[in-house]
Amino acid sequence: MENTTIRVVWPTNYNNKMACNGGFIHLDFAPEKYPLLSEIEKTVIIIETADGSHGPVKMQLVDIWPLPLNKLTSMMTLASHGMEEKEFADYLFEKHGYDKLSIKGLAIYYYKKIS
Repeated sequence: MENTTIRVVWPTNYNNKMACNGGFIHLDFAPEKYPLLSEIEKTVIIIETADGSHGPVKMQLVDIWPLPLNKLTSMMTLASHGMEEKEFADYLFEKHGYDKLSIKGLAIYYYKKIS
């Protein structure tokens, strides 16, 4: 089967994670529909930054886990965005509003770098 390529643009290279050689996590809104493992395995994701803080990286999504807001911890937010839990929550509320967060929810995206 042929791979599907998806382009994703982040505002910036949060926590310099795109420079990691192996992989990283990223906290973001939960998908409307979680993909099947067979879909994930054949999808290549090119992540770019809007501000040019890092060149494009080719990634594969390994897994996605739903994350209720009340389960958010600094361990997750520091690894993903380089922010403490409260700072990250305030950033999301300011940028997107409480309604969008409470309706969509968050997810932890696990990415591995591919060549």
